[in-house]
Amino acid sequence: MSWKVTRLEDVEPLPGPGTLRWLPVRHELGIGAFGTNAYVAENAGDDVVEPHTEEGTGHEELYFVARGAATFTLDGETVHAPAGTYVFLPDPTTQRHATADEPGTTVLSFGGWRDRAFVVSGWESRFRAIAPQVSRGVEWRSGVGLPTRDSPMSRPTPSATPTPSTIPTDGGSSRSGRPGWIHRRGRCSTSAGSRGPTARQA
Repeated sequence: MSWKVTRLEDVEPLPGPGTLRWLPVRHELGIGAFGTNAYVAENAGDDVVEPHTEEGTGHEELYFVARGAATFTLDGETVHAPAGTYVFLPDPTTQRHATADEPGTTVLSFGGWRDRAFVVSGWESRFRAIAPQVSRGVEWRSGVGLPTRDSPMSRPTPSATPTPSTIPTDGGSSRSGRPGWIHRRGRCSTSAGSRGPTARQA
């Protein structure tokens, strides 16, 4: 068959750190050209994007609020994002976090490099490996080997993928001062209000 079809409801959610519920869409569909996943909140206030940067991977990231509404915190600035909102982050060093404003809020994520072919990030396999332990009540903590995206160990390479024994437990983050891009309802703007990239650039 030359196509695959699924629904978010058919992708089994896996527990992440804190209140994060991760739907491994890329793995479910076997996508190899780019990264994509989904995050669904059971309750208002739950994480739909865990606090992190993409310094470890170097990825650009695009988030789309498919249902409900979310509040993004981008390098300390707050962005309200109701359903239909795109949030584009071309700078990997931007600190990002999003929480649900209402139950059922669903955020889709897309990521990859601008200048080279996509390689599956090591954090995906680590999230999948540790999820059964979290389901059994084990907390996400340094003793378990918390997968982080910020650490250089999370940067995938064709020749080497980190193993659970080499998982770093505390990734760093930095703030470059450069704004993230927000694309909503046909217009692009930065958090400072200046004109952002066109859809073709994104």
